[in-house]
Amino acid sequence: MSDPVKGDVALVNALGELAAEIDNYSRTFTSISERLKKSIFRFNAVIEPTSENKLKAYNIPPMEVVGSEIEDLAVRAKDQSNSIATSINMMANIIRTSIIKCPTCKEKGQVARQSVIREGIQPIISMDRCPDCKGKGYLVISEDITRLAARLTEGLVKIT
Repeated sequence: MSDPVKGDVALVNALGELAAEIDNYSRTFTSISERLKKSIFRFNAVIEPTSENKLKAYNIPPMEVVGSEIEDLAVRAKDQSNSIATSINMMANIIRTSIIKCPTCKEKGQVARQSVIREGIQPIISMDRCPDCKGKGYLVISEDITRLAARLTEGLVKIT
């Protein structure tokens, strides 16, 4: 695989990680929505205390519990929102520079290699030049992929 292709693959993987972050954020809001919908049953049982409304509200936790759960989810959503904003800004910087941190060596340019000389003796750890980035610590993203991703990040940056 040539260097630009490795950079392109690393970018696609980073976009996949961002998509997963956004999916988790969405699930957090879905959880909040579910709790709000369930609490409506309890409100209805108070507003109109029919047998049917009371039965619907029977398995709903007390409002203090639901409120506490929503508060915890809101804190999680805020943390996720901040993390997503950071990831989007990092993605925009990656696209602007057309380089991405090497996922193999984590920008160090070197990877550890473990050698076993003889059974029962502690292995020897040596540092070798990273085979993916050739010791640079970053990978270059091709012009075509940079151009495609630039349009994508223009929209994403508006979230932050």
